[in-house]
Amino acid sequence: MGRKLFIFATFIFLFLTSSRLNTAEAISCKDLTPGGPPVLISAIAGDTSVKLTWTEAPDPVSYYLVTYGTSQTSREYGYPNVGPKGTTSFTVERLNTGVKYYFQVRG
Repeated sequence: MGRKLFIFATFIFLFLTSSRLNTAEAISCKDLTPGGPPVLISAIAGDTSVKLTWTEAPDPVSYYLVTYGTSQTSREYGYPNVGPKGTTSFTVERLNTGVKYYFQVRG
């Protein structure tokens, strides 16, 4: 019986706010607003790995990160910096066979 690695690519963007933050304590961020997310175009599974390929995110982008987990709502694992601007692929290794993984790429 062959081994199977299930791959599900998703993009989830969370906007978090603190209920304890009031107007007087507002934090000012001077970073430019991202131009948009990268678009995942393929996820090619190996025996215990998956190669993710995506399009570049619109500027401003300084690096990419990959997170993944075993449910659509949880990201248990990740790589905080898989490459600088211009990076369009990354291979996640040491995955368990027969497990569904959900991947997210962010710029």
